[in-house]
Amino acid sequence: MIGSKLRSAINLYSEGGVRRVTDGISTAARREFNDIFRPGTPIYELDWDLIIVLDACRADLLQSVASQYSYLNTDTVYSVGTKTTEWMGKNFTERFRNDMESTAYVSANPNSDKFVSSDDFAILDELWRYAWDDDIGTVHPRSVTDRAINIHRTHTPDKMIAHYMQPHEPFYQKINTGPAYENTHRQKDLSGINWTKAQ
Repeated sequence: MIGSKLRSAINLYSEGGVRRVTDGISTAARREFNDIFRPGTPIYELDWDLIIVLDACRADLLQSVASQYSYLNTDTVYSVGTKTTEWMGKNFTERFRNDMESTAYVSANPNSDKFVSSDDFAILDELWRYAWDDDIGTVHPRSVTDRAINIHRTHTPDKMIAHYMQPHEPFYQKINTGPAYENTHRQKDLSGINWTKAQ
């Protein structure tokens, strides 16, 4: 059944490109189409020490502000997934077990609960379990940064993934208040948390 939908998608692609293909086909057929024509590159096939995942961030938007940040590398590769669950399911597999075991994974994304366990990584720290901020409806980005820095300094893993929820919704921004437009924001106090490997 998916095979016939895929054939239909291929015909549509030849007639009108990717936009034409995505009109009216099922999610399963769209994923199969993407796997064949744009299979993506698993993260462990790339050379890196630190990957910063900005959940739902478009590469073109990141590139548009890159000149403001000298440390950004905005080289792009096709992802193995078009959403977090697909990305995790294809990157965190038995095939990459050895690489994962030398990686610290700091995640603000609750989908980690479905795809990984503490046995998979040198360190797995799921901030969403203890640093979720109900006022902003997500984990504050500063919490991810602070935790990733702390883990790297104390454990020096071979590789590290810092997985932010931003810019994914709910959108978080500094709030301009008063005539002086002082920048303020809400951040959960994490000073009392024991920064050790999450269990």
